[in-house]
Amino acid sequence: MKKILVYLSFLSLIVLSLIGTQIDSLFTDKYYYIVELIILPRTLTAILAGGVLATIGYQFQILFKNNLATPYTTGISSIAALCLAVSELLLTHLTLSGNVSLIIYLISSVLFLSAMFIILIKKMGRNSLLLLGVSVGIVSSSLIIFIQSFLGNESVSKLVRWMMGNIDTVGFRAPLILFIGTIILMIYAFKSRKAMTLLSISEDFAHTRGVQVESLFRNTFFMGNTFLVILIWFCGPIGFIGLIIPHVSQKIFGADYSKNLMVNFFLGSTLLMTATLLSKVLISTHVIPVGAITASIGAPFLVYLLLKKKI
Repeated sequence: MKKILVYLSFLSLIVLSLIGTQIDSLFTDKYYYIVELIILPRTLTAILAGGVLATIGYQFQILFKNNLATPYTTGISSIAALCLAVSELLLTHLTLSGNVSLIIYLISSVLFLSAMFIILIKKMGRNSLLLLGVSVGIVSSSLIIFIQSFLGNESVSKLVRWMMGNIDTVGFRAPLILFIGTIILMIYAFKSRKAMTLLSISEDFAHTRGVQVESLFRNTFFMGNTFLVILIWFCGPIGFIGLIIPHVSQKIFGADYSKNLMVNFFLGSTLLMTATLLSKVLISTHVIPVGAITASIGAPFLVYLLLKKKI
């Protein structure tokens, strides 16, 4: 019954997202054009982004044995923001095209990720990656501020808005790319669900059952962060979904990884679609960044967890 309510809420939000806020404009040619070009792509992007953020957050909390772990714990959002700032700087001063800027962003982000993954994980161990993520965030923020001093007002405004997290998709390029990535990620998540279930009980228990924990960690860590690089390019670093949704799903449906996998996905999608709708209707003359909505929901929830000593 609980799962049925989750799925019904999910479907209801899809309908509300497609209808929009002006009922009297339905069934006009202009409305259908807006749905095809803007509303439907953004709804699909919110579904995929929210679902994957919740899934990766759930996986990382199990991998790091830390209930405060998020998809951005290892500093990937800070690295991505720094790489975007660098690509924006090159785009401005070298008059590069947007596609070249995208290529620079992707290559530099993946190189940063690979360096952290190959070199540091061997020397520092898994647990140290959490502290490493904090350090990376501080250094990246300093460098971003430095780079902003060389950018024009328009580029700075674009960068700041992107860092707040937004679903500003136009057309189906972003949903298509995210859909392919989501399919790959979810197939891997289902294939590794038995090992992750054992790991969620205990690392020693997983070892005794034949789970290659280090291999599982490397594969899950690398796949999750690689997808995040692509997701962050389109949506920016949307926070708190990967933190709070795993706690909600486990509170309602128990701690079984296999059972919670799809529930996490749909709850994450539902939360991000809700935040997207609220960002449009709370202030009629202005669209609030989606990241601000998720943060305003997630921060009080985090305080609640701390007060109740649930983490």
